Amino acid sequence: MFIKKAAAIPAGAKCIVIWNIKDFPQNILQQYTIEAIKPDRFIDQLFLIDKEKVKEAFTNQLYSTKNPKLSEDQLIKILIKNRISNMIYDLNSDS
Repeated sequence: MFIKKAAAIPAGAKCIVIWNIKDFPQNILQQYTIEAIKPDRFIDQLFLIDKEKVKEAFTNQLYSTKNPKLSEDQLIKILIKNRISNMIYDLNSDS
């Protein structure tokens, strides 16, 4: 079975971050104590744990773009297009 070959299992991961959750049925993942989680939810959880690290990661991503060099607005549009929009609202909040 495909799930048994997932690198997360031998690595001892707590979750698999993937958009296509149906490829990793929860009842099977529970056997390995792994949770399948969508990227937007994963980033939201990271944001709750350490908002400053997530902001730092965003800044690092922004400055690491080279070809083409992206503006902050362009990177935000890419994140929204890739359904990571909750983080965008969180980045702009001061709470």
